[in-house]
Amino acid sequence: SLKLYINGYRDVGIFHEEVVNKILEDLVAACQPRWMLVSGDYNVRGNIKTVVTAEHTQPGYQKS
Repeated sequence: SLKLYINGYRDVGIFHEEVVNKILEDLVAACQPRWMLVSGDYNVRGNIKTVVTAEHTQPGYQKS
Protein backbone atom coordinates (compact mmCIF):
# COMPACT_ATOMS: atom_id res chain seq x y z
CA SER A 1 0.00 0.00 0.00
CA LEU A 2 2.98 2.35 0.47
CA LYS A 3 3.87 1.84 -3.18
CA LEU A 4 0.33 2.74 -4.24
CA TYR A 5 0.34 5.79 -1.95
CA ILE A 6 3.59 7.10 -3.44
CA ASN A 7 2.51 6.33 -7.02
CA GLY A 8 -0.63 8.38 -6.33
CA TYR A 9 1.57 11.49 -6.64
CA ARG A 10 2.80 10.48 -10.08
CA ASP A 11 0.40 12.58 -12.16
CA VAL A 12 -0.33 15.32 -9.61
CA GLY A 13 0.82 18.74 -10.78
CA ILE A 14 2.74 19.92 -7.70
CA PHE A 15 6.39 20.70 -7.00
CA HIS A 16 8.82 18.00 -5.85
CA GLU A 17 9.38 19.81 -2.55
CA GLU A 18 5.65 19.84 -1.82
CA VAL A 19 5.35 16.09 -2.49
CA VAL A 20 8.21 15.25 -0.11
CA ASN A 21 6.80 17.54 2.60
CA LYS A 22 3.30 16.03 2.24
CA ILE A 23 4.66 12.46 2.44
CA LEU A 24 6.65 13.40 5.56
CA GLU A 25 3.57 14.99 7.17
CA ASP A 26 1.44 11.92 6.45
CA LEU A 27 4.08 9.48 7.74
CA VAL A 28 4.65 11.51 10.92
CA ALA A 29 0.90 11.58 11.56
CA ALA A 30 0.61 7.82 11.01
CA CYS A 31 3.77 6.62 12.80
CA GLN A 32 4.54 9.37 15.35
CA PRO A 33 8.33 8.85 15.12
CA ARG A 34 10.91 10.63 17.27
CA TRP A 35 12.94 11.38 14.15
CA MET A 36 12.26 10.82 10.45
CA LEU A 37 13.92 11.76 7.18
CA VAL A 38 12.20 11.53 3.80
CA SER A 39 14.24 11.89 0.65
CA GLY A 40 12.79 12.21 -2.84
CA ASP A 41 15.21 11.30 -5.63
CA TYR A 42 13.68 12.50 -8.90
CA ASN A 43 15.11 11.82 -12.34
CA VAL A 44 12.66 13.28 -14.83
CA ARG A 45 12.91 13.69 -18.58
CA GLY A 46 15.60 15.95 -19.92
CA ASN A 47 18.26 14.44 -17.66
CA ILE A 48 17.42 16.85 -14.82
CA LYS A 49 18.06 15.19 -11.46
CA THR A 50 16.57 16.62 -8.28
CA VAL A 51 17.04 15.35 -4.71
CA VAL A 52 14.72 16.81 -2.07
CA THR A 53 15.07 16.00 1.63
CA ALA A 54 12.72 16.80 4.52
CA GLU A 55 13.34 16.00 8.18
CA HIS A 56 11.14 15.79 11.28
CA THR A 57 12.42 15.81 14.85
CA GLN A 58 10.11 15.42 17.83
CA PRO A 59 10.48 18.33 20.29
CA GLY A 60 12.97 17.44 22.99
CA TYR A 61 14.54 14.55 21.04
CA GLN A 62 18.33 14.63 20.63
CA LYS A 63 19.85 12.64 17.78
CA SER A 64 23.08 10.92 18.70
